[in-house]
Amino acid sequence: MEKYNIAQFGTFDLENYGDLLFPFVLDRSFRERLDIGHIILFSPVGGKMPFSENITVYPIDKFDELQEIFHFHAIVIGGGDLIRLDDNIADKKKYFADYAAVKLWIYPIFLAEKYKIPILWNCPGVPFPFRKEEITFISEILKRIDYLSVRDDGSKQLLSSCCESDKILVYPDSVIKISSLIEKQSLEKIRINLKYRLNLPDKAYMVFQIGNFANENDAKIYADLLIKIKKKYQLEIVLMPIGYVHQDALNMRKLYNYYPDEFIFVKQKLAPLEMLSIIAGACFFIGSSLHGNITAFSYQIKSIGIDFGNSVKVNGFFSYINRPYAIIKEPEQLIETFYNIWNGPVPNPKDLIQQVETHFSNMVETITLWDSHLQNINSSILLRFVTHQYDEIYKNIFTINSQTKKQKEDLEKVKNQYEEIILKNKAESEKRLAVLKSDYDNLLIQNKNKINDLKEQTKKQIDLAKKQIDLAKEQIAILTTEKNNIYTQYYTVSNSTCWKMTKPLRVTLDFIKTTMSSHHYTYLLLKGFKYLKNNGFLNTVRKVKEYRTKSLNEEFQKLAFKDSTTNRYFAYHELGEPQKIKGSIAVHLHLYYEDLLPKFFDYINHIPYSFDLYVSCRENANIQKVKGTFSKLNNVQILKVSSVPNKGRDIAPFYVFFRKDLMQHDYILHIHTKKSLYSGIEQSDWREYLLKGVLASPKLVKKIIGLFESDPKVGLFFPETYPQMPMEALTWLANEGEGRIFLNSLGVQFENGFFNYPVGSFFWVRSEALQLLWDRKLTYADFPEEHGQNDGTLAHVLERAISPIVKHQGFKLAINDFQDQIICIGRSWKICRRYFGLTLETVKLWLTRYEVISFDIFDTLITRSVYQPDDIFIMINEKIYKKYRIKVDFLSLRKKAEQRANEIKHEFCSINDIYEQLPYVSDFTPEQATDIKKIEIEMELSVCIPRKDMLQIFNYLKSHQKKIILVSDMYLTSDIITDILNRCGYFGWDDMWVSCEKGLRKDTGTMWTAFFREYGKYQTIHVGDNPHSDYQIVSDMGHNSFYIMSPRVAFQMSDIYSELGKYTKKQSYYSVTMGLLINGGLFNSPFNHNKKTGEPEITDLYTLGYSVFAPVLLTFCEWLNINSKSENCLLFLAREGFFLQKLYKVYLQGLGITPNKSVYFLTSRRASSIASLRTRNDVKMILSEYYHGGIINLLRDRFGIEANIPDVEVNMGKDVEQVLAIMDQFLPQLFQQAEIERSAYLSYINNTIPDYQHKKISVVDVGYAGSIQYFLNRLLNVPIDGYYLMLQRNRKPEKIGRKCKALFDLDTQEKMDNSKLFHCQLFLEAVLAAPFGQLKYFCKKEDVVEPIYDEDNKNYLIAEQVQKGILDYCKKFTEAMKVMASAIPFDKDLAEDITFVLTHNECLSDKMIEKIRVHDSYCSDGTLQFNKDTKKWEKIVSKEEAE
Repeated sequence: MEKYNIAQFGTFDLENYGDLLFPFVLDRSFRERLDIGHIILFSPVGGKMPFSENITVYPIDKFDELQEIFHFHAIVIGGGDLIRLDDNIADKKKYFADYAAVKLWIYPIFLAEKYKIPILWNCPGVPFPFRKEEITFISEILKRIDYLSVRDDGSKQLLSSCCESDKILVYPDSVIKISSLIEKQSLEKIRINLKYRLNLPDKAYMVFQIGNFANENDAKIYADLLIKIKKKYQLEIVLMPIGYVHQDALNMRKLYNYYPDEFIFVKQKLAPLEMLSIIAGACFFIGSSLHGNITAFSYQIKSIGIDFGNSVKVNGFFSYINRPYAIIKEPEQLIETFYNIWNGPVPNPKDLIQQVETHFSNMVETITLWDSHLQNINSSILLRFVTHQYDEIYKNIFTINSQTKKQKEDLEKVKNQYEEIILKNKAESEKRLAVLKSDYDNLLIQNKNKINDLKEQTKKQIDLAKKQIDLAKEQIAILTTEKNNIYTQYYTVSNSTCWKMTKPLRVTLDFIKTTMSSHHYTYLLLKGFKYLKNNGFLNTVRKVKEYRTKSLNEEFQKLAFKDSTTNRYFAYHELGEPQKIKGSIAVHLHLYYEDLLPKFFDYINHIPYSFDLYVSCRENANIQKVKGTFSKLNNVQILKVSSVPNKGRDIAPFYVFFRKDLMQHDYILHIHTKKSLYSGIEQSDWREYLLKGVLASPKLVKKIIGLFESDPKVGLFFPETYPQMPMEALTWLANEGEGRIFLNSLGVQFENGFFNYPVGSFFWVRSEALQLLWDRKLTYADFPEEHGQNDGTLAHVLERAISPIVKHQGFKLAINDFQDQIICIGRSWKICRRYFGLTLETVKLWLTRYEVISFDIFDTLITRSVYQPDDIFIMINEKIYKKYRIKVDFLSLRKKAEQRANEIKHEFCSINDIYEQLPYVSDFTPEQATDIKKIEIEMELSVCIPRKDMLQIFNYLKSHQKKIILVSDMYLTSDIITDILNRCGYFGWDDMWVSCEKGLRKDTGTMWTAFFREYGKYQTIHVGDNPHSDYQIVSDMGHNSFYIMSPRVAFQMSDIYSELGKYTKKQSYYSVTMGLLINGGLFNSPFNHNKKTGEPEITDLYTLGYSVFAPVLLTFCEWLNINSKSENCLLFLAREGFFLQKLYKVYLQGLGITPNKSVYFLTSRRASSIASLRTRNDVKMILSEYYHGGIINLLRDRFGIEANIPDVEVNMGKDVEQVLAIMDQFLPQLFQQAEIERSAYLSYINNTIPDYQHKKISVVDVGYAGSIQYFLNRLLNVPIDGYYLMLQRNRKPEKIGRKCKALFDLDTQEKMDNSKLFHCQLFLEAVLAAPFGQLKYFCKKEDVVEPIYDEDNKNYLIAEQVQKGILDYCKKFTEAMKVMASAIPFDKDLAEDITFVLTHNECLSDKMIEKIRVHDSYCSDGTLQFNKDTKKWEKIVSKEEAE
């Protein structure tokens, strides 16, 4: 098929934003419609396209040469302001010396005529009217244009003087479709990369651009007005030049110079895509640039156009989009216009983009259908106007402006060039063809030579490989000979008399060695003797100490993680293969399909131990044939074959017919002739997979039985889920209701969500683990008649229920991943890895394939800040008590009212119907019931929060003009749900289907039947979190569905659940805390998973604060509020106190409580200790505090001493006396300095806490020994108590009789060793950083006291983002907890567990770990960072130290 080559003319060699976008838009639009070979760009000068090294722009003069090569099918002109006869296209001095507009649109007409190809206009602009003298000539040449289009009505009106108006088409500027070619999300990545390079703002911003100022004073006026807009609307102002060729940058610089601290000026030159990203990311655009305004409109950004010269293009564009009011001609109009546009509707480019698409379709149709014989003008007419009447035309055109001699020269060139075209001879063409043919022949010869060389090289490589193979064979032969010699020697030795005589001695020694190695303490003793022999006594003592320390740490880890990991993995090679076993084995085979008898015979024959076989068959089975076949099995002992009723599939024969036989054995294998024909085809691959998972080989069976025998807690063994199964199969699906009833009847707790069970019912089980089911004594009457059901029966319930029943009785699951050759103990989410690998971007792209996307609402688009939906009713209970002083079980009453309403209204049951029934099931009056209904609605509005990634997906699909339908099984009416969604940021869906209004439900399928009756003609996909109603039913109807994991389900699947799950079944406080953590924080995103394990990952600092540290710090604030009510003033100690005080105030004010008077108190261990220092013993005490590092740093940071001594490593307090002796020489100057600092510090204290001697004051700090409290007591000689997050056992204040309390009081070594929060203290230090360095001392100059800080405040930029997350959590927590009727029952164990588990349980991403560092020069001279592998903070070794 022929490929089309296109020549495009325009100003593509200029650094001008809009001109550089035209080729991109045309290229993409033509390639969507035509099989394009090449699109070649032509401009008057040419060269490389600005900002692109890969795109060449050819000079227009080169057209003839390139025509010989590409044989163009069409010429396209534009876009841009090209249809003109003046020469003012660009700044000629800077760019071009010889630039004539006629080259761009008149000369191509001659070329089109010469080569008999169509010429089309791509909506250029006509900036000025033509003079009378020009019209005759232009009218004639315009007849040769095959497709005549302009970009606005103004251009059409100006061109109509030269052409029939009907022939001129008007379409929008083609750049308006840019948003359909480059998605906003892609541009966001570019903008983020520019952010740091250009210092772009994080907050909302507006882009301003102007190409010229009408008056000299306008620059200052615009600058002042922009400052007003910035302050009133809280917008940063970005000044960005767009047309470098038009000197935008000079005008931007004028504005910037007025307010350099207020504006962000883009000084660097940007490529078009970079400019595009900045405009698309803005909230508003103001500018004189046409294409700046077009870009803003395309990306639905509100904008104002500046017109300082009655510009046709700017006025034309805003008139075209029906927004003429969005243009200003004077700067004084800016404020009022901005207000009106800001508060007006968002632009919608959809219709204009469609017009541009029509325009490109018309162009392509013109090209493909063009016939050179059907033109309005022939070459003779054109020639007449160029030759015979040229002198007259020449005279008319160029007497227009006598001073523009350049135009005359340019048109003279046009005449000469056209005459050259006519006179070009055939010989020259033949000569060029001869050159091309010669080049082709030479290239052919070169390629042949290369192929021959390649053949020769390949042959050499093959010969070399053969030699290497021969050499390898020789080496194998040599090694085989050596192996045989070694075997001969072995047999000689092993059969010798000496070897046989020494056997008793070897057996004895082996026994001793095995015994010593197999018992822990004898092994350690043996190891100790060996180490003592090799390393001596002292080294052995040191090694024992290290071992004890390591053992303590390991014990701590075991304590901390005693339940954190339910998974344990065994590689196949780690499992034993017992030759003899203690237990007995039974095999149950349900042989429904007799044609599979030979296959199952082969697999069962893999059992290497004695076993009894019980075979159930269909009622008309050939029992004798089955018996005859299975009687030939190698190890079968008892064989029973029976026909059974066709009820309960393979499950009923197992639990009913053969129950008594099977329960007599220790280990039972259950298999069946699975075909699953309901799927449409026999699932032979699935059956084969399951058989291999339980009976692949005798070796595997030995390992399975060996596992049962070696670990009495292993209760159920089954294959990993078949890889082709959807992961939703690991849920209850349609069996949830029956499953809940059945498990509850056995006293087994029902849990929804994902769980492992033998999907397909092939498993080994310990009989004892099924005792609950054996005791249930099921009968065939319990099972429904067989109607080909593929789900929802008791058999399907039992297929799943076996796992929770086995676990309920204290047994473990063992899952055989035979593909990876491992056994997973506890659980395995391998089947979910496809979901874990999803990203926000891939899901967005996937959903855009569909025309209609329907969304479930609750737990899909939005979730709640309480853990369980029913927890709202518990909180309403609190509010009822607060308002009416009535104690009721509102949750129970609410459920009864809903049940009664359902019985009356059925699927139409709404919240209004439920509260109509409340008085009938309680003592509430109808008026009270109405009031409580309002409370519930208000509560829903306050606790519902968006799932942020889903909101992004929703908005992304809307921006792609997708039809979005919301579908929900819900008692809340659509108006209430609309309010909730709007508060969560959702707007603009196309339809909402709510069960209580439709009288239909998703979970019964009635909603979907009606839904697809209306929307089934479209390509649809449904997105939701319910595996049954959102996924299974839709899929079974033959439609597309997409499962999104809810936050609670993701939490239950994580290792974190084993640590924190115990807190989810308690009162309101726990629901809010866990709801904010799970639904609002760590699991809010459906795509925040480790791709392999599925565990959540903390990848940003905001989430680190919100999810990890907020609960423990809020617990501290509440504890502080309760315990410090009698204080006159709280001193929040620097630097941690900077944020703690802010959080303390925000927390209490959020609850409506007035906080105690407090002061942020500047201090540090160094500042307070030196100010209180008076004697040598004081120096010794300060030295005694822990320090490990260089002595120079110790003296400098603790005492301010710059010592010129060797820098040796010291360890306080082992080396206290030696260091003190060195310091004696510095004591006089130290005491003098202490006196100076003491005086300055006292001045600061008197200014900060006037009359402190008569006030009851206490300090507030994180911890840990109370050193600053101690030093302040000594300095001020007044009683000062302390409140701490955490205190260790050595508290300094208690030594001088002062009190210090702590939320976490670790007053013994055992408590310190077992404290989880104590091992998080450096995390707390990192995230509580302040915006300035550590206080060194105060300096007093005259009457002014100034703090002197060190420069260590690098962590604050990191900590600030963490602290934002903590404050947001605090605000949401206090909003939810205002309804509490009594004091908030904070649980410090919950807070501690959250902080510890999420920092020590692999949740922190590597990038997050890299950001969190602690530098404490008071205790060390290095920077520390957390090591995920060792779970310890370790010193970072710099490159210099390593060398």
